[in-house]
Amino acid sequence: MTGACTGALAAVAVLLLAGCAPEPVPTPTASVSSPAPTASAPSASATPSASPTPSATPTPNGPPATRPVEPPTGTDPDAAGMNAAQAGQLCAAEQRNGLGAGDTQVGDPTAYERTIDPQWYVTILAENEFGQYYQECVLGGSADDPEWSVVQQTPKDQLTKAHIEQMRTENEGFDEDH
Repeated sequence: MTGACTGALAAVAVLLLAGCAPEPVPTPTASVSSPAPTASAPSASATPSASPTPSATPTPNGPPATRPVEPPTGTDPDAAGMNAAQAGQLCAAEQRNGLGAGDTQVGDPTAYERTIDPQWYVTILAENEFGQYYQECVLGGSADDPEWSVVQQTPKDQLTKAHIEQMRTENEGFDEDH
């Protein structure tokens, strides 16, 4: 019986290779790892191309997928419409024309987002005849109509991490008259 089964499997294999196989019928002893050839598929005797290029991932032929892209941190407008760059520009202009008029800003504005309102705390390294110091502003609102909370100057050696953290998280003691 073993010889008969082997012969039957060999006959099925020859028919499959020749492309004349009958409808495949599932049997518990035989398994086929590739689909049966069809009239449009090349036969097993066809010469393979010199450089086959099968690809596991098909090349997309449509437009790329679109998804929302988050803007970089520090440029998102807050609820009133001001972003970090605008807060820095407003503070720099206020210091040049007001409290720090005549002093030289030697650094770029650094805007820190605050955990409370107003939204932004800005520092700018500046210098005058007494040395270097930091110009500071706390502001929020919109760029067209800013709400000022603090405009002050702090000696360079007093602008510590603790000072920055206090300015980012507390409003007590700020000059509200600006």
